Amino acid sequence: MKRQLGIFVKARNYLKIVGVMGGHGLLRTDAMYRQIVFLSK
Repeated sequence: MKRQLGIFVKARNYLKIVGVMGGHGLLRTDAMYRQIVFLSK
């Protein structure tokens, strides 16, 4: 997976890549998580 992620990043402008994680108190199914992802685009 590390190799594939490296290939993905090299093929794009890495300054525009944003990683969003749920954290301990926020699930990916929560409405707030969806809003954060939407705003990061």
